Amino acid sequence: MKGRCRNFQAAVIILLALSVIASVIAAAVVSKKEKPDLTIMVITDIHVFSEAQVGDYQSEAYQSFDAARNGKMVHLSECIFKSAVDKILQNKPDVLFVAGDMSDIHSIETHYLVADQFRKLESAGIRVYVVPGNHDTANDNSVAFTSGTETEIPGTKSADMKAIYGEFGYNDAKVKDSRTMSYVADLNSRYSLISIDAYDSNRSDDSTRRLIHWTAEQSDALVAQGRVPLGLIHFPILGHYGNFVDNLSMLQSRTVHLADEYRDAMIASGMHYVFTGHLHSNDISVYENEYGTLYDIETAALANTPSTIRTIACYGDKLVISTENLDKINPDYIPSYIPAEERAKILSDYQAFAREYFCIDMAGFFFEGMFPDSILNVLNMFGLEKTDAGTFSLRDRIMVLLHDYAYLPIYISDEKDGSSSLQRICAQYGITLPASGYKNIFDLLLNGVAGANFRGDENITKDSKEGILARYSIYAAFYFLADSEIFRALHALNPDIEEIDLMPAMPDLFTKGELDLVRNNLIAGIAESSDLIRNHELLSGLIGLTSQEWLDAITVFAELEIFGLKPLKYLSAENGTLLLGSLLDNILFSKVGKGILTDDNPPDNNIVLDTIGGTWYVQD
Repeated sequence: MKGRCRNFQAAVIILLALSVIASVIAAAVVSKKEKPDLTIMVITDIHVFSEAQVGDYQSEAYQSFDAARNGKMVHLSECIFKSAVDKILQNKPDVLFVAGDMSDIHSIETHYLVADQFRKLESAGIRVYVVPGNHDTANDNSVAFTSGTETEIPGTKSADMKAIYGEFGYNDAKVKDSRTMSYVADLNSRYSLISIDAYDSNRSDDSTRRLIHWTAEQSDALVAQGRVPLGLIHFPILGHYGNFVDNLSMLQSRTVHLADEYRDAMIASGMHYVFTGHLHSNDISVYENEYGTLYDIETAALANTPSTIRTIACYGDKLVISTENLDKINPDYIPSYIPAEERAKILSDYQAFAREYFCIDMAGFFFEGMFPDSILNVLNMFGLEKTDAGTFSLRDRIMVLLHDYAYLPIYISDEKDGSSSLQRICAQYGITLPASGYKNIFDLLLNGVAGANFRGDENITKDSKEGILARYSIYAAFYFLADSEIFRALHALNPDIEEIDLMPAMPDLFTKGELDLVRNNLIAGIAESSDLIRNHELLSGLIGLTSQEWLDAITVFAELEIFGLKPLKYLSAENGTLLLGSLLDNILFSKVGKGILTDDNPPDNNIVLDTIGGTWYVQD
């Protein structure tokens, strides 16, 4: 019996060794084979807002519109797109997949412009296949700023899309869905495309299930013919932000409607690869069940950092995926309304410009869009009337504080005009920061943290330089709050609000990761000052408790789950502190961050996928 067990173990070891050897040989074959059977390039989320629509770039109306574009370089989107077309022409793929959002605000003239560029590719022998996205059509008009004011121009209805883009896949398809712009097209003797127009059907269960059934039916038929189906759809099928974020019900719109039903139908019908967009980041997610494996290959937006173009080289049963970002803009395409200084930055280093622009545009989103009203709402919760002059004055003071914090230099070498830096603050407590290229906290959080997710293959752990800098940046927010004496200003406007001095808590925060909640009376001071507590039927009965008594009461619920997390576990009644460092380690950098800050397998950018076994390995 022991001999049989040893023989069985030996057989398993031999099989594992053979599989490793086979993978190495396969990788060598793929890397040495000069010409693939089929080459596909992928772009998505082009978000063209034409130069004609921009009109008066310097006008207040356009700048207000631009500030709400969430980092998209819409004023440059036409020239970015044309430069990408030039790059695609240089690479000469067989096929281009476009995963939706060709337009930013569904202008029909913009769609005509985009279609003209696709004809330029097709005239060079590159077949273009498109699928609509959520920005491409609407039931209202689009906008332009030609006269310096916002004016309406014709928009694009769903019915218009076939007329404009029908020649790019739909018109000559072997199978067409009459109710949507979904279609099936053969790419070569082995691979076929199933393009799934899910935007309109995304609005109801019945229409979505009809399209899911249609998709599975086409995939079944292709597999029966010995072909490999590749899916193209704007909205992701699988989650791309990790289990915690993907499972938040408020974010379910980030995937296609009835995503799990799409997923299961695709796998059951033999579809293993689907190319998606929408989320503006490079990420490859994988799901496996008893029937097979599905890879969701999401590509980042062309219209904002990092302006990605993917290439898929098909070698028999293998897909070799490589990823590059647009590195140059053709100077002939840069609009005349771009100031000389901005033009010089674009031409000198487009990727550096794109990262800087992302920070500037998001600053507009936060400081002009989100913060002003949000701060007034918070102050109102502390009994301050939104319309009072004193409340507005304090709001403006807090806005300045937030701006100073966002642009706080990371290092002493970047300090200007007597300003401080994160490095100088940390040095007070004996903390040495790791070296990096980040200029300020905004740059770190947007380009270092959020930007890492856009680029893919993110690896921000608690011990990485970005993780360490992010931790001390969060601590520095409390330092800024302590140094600003905001609680004194609140007390001056509403004497019921207690003056709270946070500065004595800073040494333990920076050195131990613990924020004092009791000695400074932080919990009771905030609780008793908040109208939310004072007006609550149950919580109002706790008014009068000391901070330690509040903490004792709260920690009874340490095992309470909030969105699947237990944040109250990090309140220490014994020490009277918030264990902020442990909370960051175990929640932000672990549960919440897994999939956003640190990437799950498989890799996002350069990978070989096996169309037969559903396996993957990294391609050097």
